[in-house]
Amino acid sequence: MSAAGAQRLLIGFDGAVECRLEGGPINLILRGLERAAGPASRTGLKAPGTAAEALFAAATPAISATPAATATDAGALAPHAGLAALPARLHEVELYELWAAGGDPDADPGRHILLCARELRLNLECRGLQLHRHVGRVFFGAVPPARVSWQRRLGWGLLLGALRLPGAGALLGPPRDEQ
Repeated sequence: MSAAGAQRLLIGFDGAVECRLEGGPINLILRGLERAAGPASRTGLKAPGTAAEALFAAATPAISATPAATATDAGALAPHAGLAALPARLHEVELYELWAAGGDPDADPGRHILLCARELRLNLECRGLQLHRHVGRVFFGAVPPARVSWQRRLGWGLLLGALRLPGAGALLGPPRDEQ
């Protein structure tokens, strides 16, 4: 891809990101905490990011890896090292989708992804990229918690405790018609 091309931020990770190479169709997995979006809270702190992962299908280096730091720094990838030389942990990772200037990002069957981390920059070509965000915190934050009085909790606790006793169900239930 040329420098004149366009790019779009797909996802940004905060802190350490696990980088795993796998066999099969999904050959590269990045796992970490997505960068928190939105304004800071009243305390001035941003909410913690949600867990997210990026799954690359058939990822290969499109161009040799170019370290973000100088070549003398530890952890810099050697030119033409490929995916096998990726470290197990990356930090402050951002993934950008690249396409030619004036082009349609959806027209090309292959995707060009720029992986930018504190340790390196790597231009990847892949058949597909899936981003998974774990939505549990957001989902359960939208549902208000149930408010149950202590009397109702006590009543249900006593009833369920009594039903654990053998024969208590027959005493509490309606009489059965025996025929």
